Formats: sequence, structure tokens, C-alpha cells
Amino acid sequence: MVVYESDQKYQYGFFAMQLVGLFGSPFFVAGYVTMTKRIPGFIFPRRVSNSKLIIALVVVGWFCLLHELAKVAAGVLSGSMDRGVAGDFLIDTPFGWWSAFALFPRIQTLGFVLIPLIWRESRMLGKGLVSTVFSVIIFTNFVAAARGQVFFPLFILVIGCYMFLEFRRIKYEFIFIIGIIGLIPLLSIMDYYRNTEEFRQTDIRNIFQKIGTLKEGMQLKKDREETSEKRLTQVGISCIGTTDALVYEQTPAVIPFEGLAHLDALLWLYVPYMLSSSTDRPMLQDGPAIGALYTGKHYDRSSVQISWPAELYRRWGWAAIPVGLLIYGLFYGTIFRFAFRLYLFRNALWGFMVCGLLFNFFIAWFWSTTLTMSWYWFYDIPKHLLLLGGLYSLLKVVLGASKPRGVLMYTGEVDGRR
Repeated sequence: MVVYESDQKYQYGFFAMQLVGLFGSPFFVAGYVTMTKRIPGFIFPRRVSNSKLIIALVVVGWFCLLHELAKVAAGVLSGSMDRGVAGDFLIDTPFGWWSAFALFPRIQTLGFVLIPLIWRESRMLGKGLVSTVFSVIIFTNFVAAARGQVFFPLFILVIGCYMFLEFRRIKYEFIFIIGIIGLIPLLSIMDYYRNTEEFRQTDIRNIFQKIGTLKEGMQLKKDREETSEKRLTQVGISCIGTTDALVYEQTPAVIPFEGLAHLDALLWLYVPYMLSSSTDRPMLQDGPAIGALYTGKHYDRSSVQISWPAELYRRWGWAAIPVGLLIYGLFYGTIFRFAFRLYLFRNALWGFMVCGLLFNFFIAWFWSTTLTMSWYWFYDIPKHLLLLGGLYSLLKVVLGASKPRGVLMYTGEVDGRR
């Protein structure tokens, strides 16, 4: 969209982003498929002859949904969810009682994907409750202008519908296409909405007054589009959300390749932030800091990132992109090969929980740096697995321990591909 309305002006940064997306992605796909090609895809059979498995998954779904609801409520009540003045206290006080509710944010994926199963297995009251909980979460995140926390849950919900609900007349491919087309203008609206002064000055604890500032966002959108007459450009910039174009433009002419610099920060990997008071501690989630380096603008609460391919380029140059994407595809495929086999052939409940957690990172990994990626895989994921392991053990005790079986064992649909 940005390139289309560029008045035929060549923009090297955006052109490089397009080339990387077009020619880089196949390397990741090739690595992933190489490791998983002999493993059946992730499925949940329509008929599973085990009520305990269904009950356990419903409990897991409710646990994760209520955890997400509590996290959102804590963010509103403390003001930490506010992207405006009311949340600026986080600059000096990043941790508090609200932090306890944000220790395990990744389990939200399990909650969202299991909503259709909960809805299917519940009576009218249960259907109403799960619909209400999900609606409150989405509405609150919309009010807070947390775009990823609005669109990502909706995306996961559609996947859950595909897995657990059988609508013979619905083609989910069309739902995705229509949904993407419909969400693009909404993404742009949210971008303007959260950049108005009225939005910044209104406290999210007054949630309806906060949403009332949406009209100023709509007016800002109208004014900007009338001034620039480039609506697609504004929408495109809203969709990108990274500083990749600047990375490709300025490296190495302005900013030299970084190579292995700053990787010593990984020594802090297992020191929780809330237990470290040192102001000299390196930030492992360094995407915003890198964005500030390239834009020359520092925002204390910025969420602007760079992508994994751009990170590879800024460290080691063009050759690093295909090599890095291929290696990561092989690594990711190896992890999911193990997770798929666990779910399909060995332990349906635990395997589903592991796959659900890992899928969160299937979305998140792309917007990562080397430090952030390392933090994901060697700290954040193990931390979440400990929580889910405790929940799994508790369910075994409550529901009665039995020999674990893969999901295909419950249906007799084993085809021998191990």
C-alpha cells in the first residue's frame, strides 16, 4: 500500500522488505516442512471416545480464559493497561501487584482456541458465560487500543471453530479472507484512535469515557487523509508496525553491522526483571531500543519492533537472512515434530496443552530480536510449561489417573506415521 502510493518514487527500505518477505519465507517453510513432513497435521477428531479428555480440555480452557480476564481486570484497575498519562507511572514503577497477573500471558492462546469446545459442550448458561468473558476481554483490549490483543484472539477463535465446530456450509477460507479485508480499516482506525491527545489524557479506569475518545480518532483520520490524500499509505504504515525499512536503508551506511555485539546480555536470562533493581541491567526485549536507534526517537513505552529477518540483516548482512530463516525453520520444525507426536500418539491432553502454548510463539517469533528470541525459548516457554505441568498433574488427580494415550488412539485413526 505504501509503495503503491509513492508517486513512483523508489523507496529502498520498503522494496527490501518486500523482497525479504517474498524470497526469505520459503527458507523458513523449507526448514519447517523438512522436519514435519512425515507427521500428520494438528487435528482434533470430530468424535473422541473419551469424556475425561473433553472435560479436561474444557477445564483448561476455562482456567486460561479466567486467567486472561483477571490479567485484563488488573491492568484496568491499576492503570497499567493505559497507553496514556494514567499508565506513565510504569516508567518509574514497572512492577507492582498487577505484575502477578501478567506472569503467564502466553496461556491465552489455549483459552481462545478452546472457546468453541467450551461452547459446544456447555448448556445455555455456559454458552452465555464464555461468550461474555470473551467479549469483555476483546472490548477492553479495544478500548486500550491494544491492537494485537484484539486481532490475535479473533484469529485464534476462528482456528478453534475450525477444530471443534462442524459447519458444513461454512468455508473457513472465505472467513479468513473477509476477516482480513474487514480488519485492515479497523487496524487503521485504532492507530489514529490511540494517537490522539484526548486518548492519552483519559484514564482507562473510566472505560466508557475512554472509548468516547474514538470520535477524536476518527476526526484525526479524516483530517490526515484529506491533507495527504494517501489513504492506502496511512493504512499500510499502520499494518507494518516495525522499523524494518529504516534498518535496510541505514545499515551499514549509517549504522554498522552489529555482529555478536550485546549478546553478553544473555547472562541475565534467568534473572527475573522484578528481582533485579540494577539500572545497568540490559534489556532482553530490545526491539523498541533498536527502533529508537534507527528512528532517532525514544519513547519510554514504545512497542515498535523489528522483524527477525531485519535482525539477521542488521547483525550479519544479506547472507544471514536465508541461512537464519532456514536454521530457525529446522529448529521450529523439530520442536513441533516432538509436540505433534506427543499429542497424536502419546498423550492427547498434555500434547494439546504444549501445542497450544507453542502456537503463541508461532505468531510472536517473527517480531523478535536475537535476545528476545533466546528469552522466549530458554526462559519464557519453560516458565509457562511449569505452570501447565502443574495444571496437568492436578487434572490427573481430580479426574483419575489413567494411562496417557494420543488423540488418534481414542478414535482408531492411527495410520502408522510415527
